[in-house]
Amino acid sequence: MTSRATITFIRADAQPPVFVVTSLSTPPWEVLEMDASADEYGRRIFSRHFDNVKEGTYQYKVRIGESQWVLDESKDTGKDSTYPPRTIHLVFLCGGYGAMKAKMCGDKLHSPYRSD
Repeated sequence: MTSRATITFIRADAQPPVFVVTSLSTPPWEVLEMDASADEYGRRIFSRHFDNVKEGTYQYKVRIGESQWVLDESKDTGKDSTYPPRTIHLVFLCGGYGAMKAKMCGDKLHSPYRSD
């Protein structure tokens, strides 16, 4: 089964362009520009959608402009397999809940940090 996954990054002071690199993309880790919008409070919301995503755990990282890599501290993080390990964000898609902090089912990302 496949679903639509959305990576969302919110930061009031961020200016476009904002990019994401992720294991969700085809090819993986391609630099992709995120779509920009604003909420009713004026916070900048950046998002990127991915279709036909299989169940699993995926990684991503966000870059503001050409060189500022950032972490969204409201999202789950983990370490990648490089040495020394780098901190990355995690996206969990369907399957058992266990200790997961985010779950994607259908077109909704279920998370204690964000709801659709």
